[in-house]
Amino acid sequence: EAGGGRAGHRRAGGAKLSTRTYIVYTGRSCHRHTNGDPMKPVIELLKKRDAVLHQVAPDVLVFDGLKLLADYGAGAMVVMDGQRLVGMLSERDYTRKVALQGRNSRETRVADIMTRDVITVTPKTSTQECMALMSQKKIRHLPIVDGDRVLGVISILDIMDDIIADHEQTIAQLQNYISS
Repeated sequence: EAGGGRAGHRRAGGAKLSTRTYIVYTGRSCHRHTNGDPMKPVIELLKKRDAVLHQVAPDVLVFDGLKLLADYGAGAMVVMDGQRLVGMLSERDYTRKVALQGRNSRETRVADIMTRDVITVTPKTSTQECMALMSQKKIRHLPIVDGDRVLGVISILDIMDDIIADHEQTIAQLQNYISS
């Protein structure tokens, strides 16, 4: 579901965002090269939320991992081996790798079904770049990593909510300007 910790790195060329902006994938993170004004960095979205990082260990049973997802009200969470990001566990992983394959979630470990090639972004990656990356890679969650430290996970819903809030603020400012 989400993507490259040390368990596997995802490399790609560059994803063209516009005539002036490119994402270049190096190792397990993406870096922006742009000549224009970038949108806000993704770390700003994390600052608006609870600082808790929802995580599960790779040796946990899938059933227990699913209970954690339900308790958190999340569609995915990071899989951590100590302080090291080793994968992502998502509802999509469960559906495709347990339910559809006839496996038993009470006998299967998270490590057996997690997404290992985790794509990550840095705190400075723009929300626009995250949205383009999610769309291109068909993923819904991106861990934000600073060095080897996982700061949090951003979802496509977080980005959409932020875009809507920005648009609403712009509309309110324009209405205020017009009426004054």
